[in-house]
Amino acid sequence: MVIKMSKGKNDANEMEYYQNIKKSFSGLKEILRINFNEKDFYYQAGMDNLEALKENIIDLLQNSCNSREIRIKLREFEHEEFESQEKLI
Repeated sequence: MVIKMSKGKNDANEMEYYQNIKKSFSGLKEILRINFNEKDFYYQAGMDNLEALKENIIDLLQNSCNSREIRIKLREFEHEEFESQEKLI
């Protein structure tokens, strides 16, 4: 899959971010492989969720006009996660 990236001096940074995301997904998949049998429900559910997350990140990057929009959306997500964690405590 190809991710659209803006042309300019940020290309190196964007490629580094992409590589870091790719390594993170690989690491999470490896954790699932180590901890669960491939036929286990939790393994399958985890892999399905990782695949969906990857697809959504790619769609977000391809369809967002600029990095500012992406940062705003990620901050909103972080805020929602923080609020949901506080409710559990």
